[in-house]
Amino acid sequence: MQRIEHKGVVTSVEGNKVFVTIISHSACEACHAKGICSGGGTSESKAKVIEVTVPDSSNYKISDEVMLFITTSTGIKVVVMAYVIPVIICLLVLVFMNRAGISDNVNGLISLVFLVLYFIILFTFRRKITNKILIEIEKTEPK
Repeated sequence: MQRIEHKGVVTSVEGNKVFVTIISHSACEACHAKGICSGGGTSESKAKVIEVTVPDSSNYKISDEVMLFITTSTGIKVVVMAYVIPVIICLLVLVFMNRAGISDNVNGLISLVFLVLYFIILFTFRRKITNKILIEIEKTEPK
């Protein structure tokens, strides 16, 4: 089973939860032409804090370097929930409303309402969804 991995640094430990900060870089950062392209070399890096539940948090201290893992199938499920399902909802509503003879402006607004409702449902069930996403954590040796 393949895994998706990401390096991070422990920023906080509270109870059985370890908070890890990871830095996600844009694709431009690795490109050899980033200085001359239209992006002007302005690579985007974002720090994200990931909460990982562990059985024994005493093994982790602030500033420990760690590696986070999720299975590829879990990653695909997350991508489907966040990107694929909203696009499908939007397209289905647009097609259905178009066939019903609704004007394009109203059609667009109705599909936006359905997208907002979908994301409200995701937000409402975020705890249940989060419990199904298993994130593994391992300490790495500092370089």
